[in-house]
Amino acid sequence: MDDYKQMIRESIATEIGEWIERLKIQTPEIKLTRQWKVFFPRGFEPGNNVLPVITGSKEGKRLIGEVSFILPETLELDTEDLSLTLKDEPFKETKEPTVTPEPMEDSLDLLNRMVVSINEFLSGVEIERPGRGENRRETPFFGIDVEKKSKLNVISFDNGQSGETKLSVDKLDTVKREMLASSHLPEWFKTISSYEIRDSLLEKLTEGYIHYKTKLGRDVPLREFFSEYTAHLKKTDKLHDYCPYKAKPVNLTEKGHCLEDYCSKKPYNAPCSVPGLKFGKKPKE
Repeated sequence: MDDYKQMIRESIATEIGEWIERLKIQTPEIKLTRQWKVFFPRGFEPGNNVLPVITGSKEGKRLIGEVSFILPETLELDTEDLSLTLKDEPFKETKEPTVTPEPMEDSLDLLNRMVVSINEFLSGVEIERPGRGENRRETPFFGIDVEKKSKLNVISFDNGQSGETKLSVDKLDTVKREMLASSHLPEWFKTISSYEIRDSLLEKLTEGYIHYKTKLGRDVPLREFFSEYTAHLKKTDKLHDYCPYKAKPVNLTEKGHCLEDYCSKKPYNAPCSVPGLKFGKKPKE
C-alpha cells in the first residue's frame, strides 16, 4: 500500500503544485499553504476509488483536488488510469466506509438458487429409453424448497425402481476431487466468495454430474458437463458479464466487444478478454 501511495503522490505532484500557486494568486486572503497531502483510506478496495487532496489554509483544511481511479479485484494499480479533478472548497471530513459481511440468509439463498438451477438443468435433459423409440423427460433430480433457507436438503437420486439409492461417499469424494482439479472448472464458480458456499455447491455439482451421466447412459467429459450447465445458466439469466478490472458488471456485444465508454484495457474493435461470467442476475444500473 505504501508503494501505491508514493505512485499516486508522484503522479499528481506537478499539477497540484501548479494549482496551489494559481489559487494563492487568485485568492490570497485564504492563505493556502504549499504543503499538501492525499487523504488515503486504511486500505484500498476493488472498484472506483476517490481520494481527496487537501492542504491547509487560514480557514482550516481545504479540498484542492480529488484523485479517482478504478482498482480491479487483483488490486493492481495502473497509474495511467489516475484522474485528477481540481477543486477549491472547504474540506469536510467523512467517516470511512465499513464493509459488512454477507448475511448468512443471502448465502443460503445463493446456494438454493444454484441447486434449483441444477435441478432445472437435469430435468431438461432428454434421453431415449431403449425399446420405447421416443424421448422422455425424467423427474427432477434435486429436491429442494427454496422457501426453507435454514437448512439444505440431503440430495439423492431415483434409480428408476421402488426406492432411492444414495450415492456412495467414496464415489462422491473421487468425482469431487476430479472436478476441483479440472482445468475446465468454470471461472464463475471461482467468483463465489464464500468458501462454504463453494464447497456445498461443488457437492451438488458432483452429484448432478454423476446423475447426468446416468441419464445419458454414457461417460461424459467434465468439459462437456460444465459447458452445457454454463449454457443453461446463461439462458436462464443466472450468469452475467463481470469485469474484474473495473470491478462491476459490464455489457458485451454478441461478438464480445465491451460497451464501456472508456477503459484502458478495452481493445479497439475487438473482443475484450478481461470480463468473465459471474453467478447471479445482473444488478440494475
